[in-house]
Amino acid sequence: MTAAQSAAERKSSILTKTNKTNEQPTFENINRHVEAADLTAFHALAAIATPDNWLQRLAIPWPAVRLILLGLGLIPGKWSTLLHAFISTVDEATASFKAGKDV
Repeated sequence: MTAAQSAAERKSSILTKTNKTNEQPTFENINRHVEAADLTAFHALAAIATPDNWLQRLAIPWPAVRLILLGLGLIPGKWSTLLHAFISTVDEATASFKAGKDV
């Protein structure tokens, strides 16, 4: 196994762990999430931004932004690892969000 194959397998493993929905970051999937994002709700929450509603504001655009970030497959190894760690962390934060409940 070459170093390039090992790096590719490592990246694939990280991507699989990070992409919990198993959606591929294709244009069609990204666009579907972008079109479905409720920006009216996001702007309404942003207009009254408080420390208590930051998670609600984060959860609205996250599905689309998440796929866009996962689609950035051409970035160097350590950058990719850092990006996937960030995505996993935001996934955990947004998963804990329940509509209508304060966090």
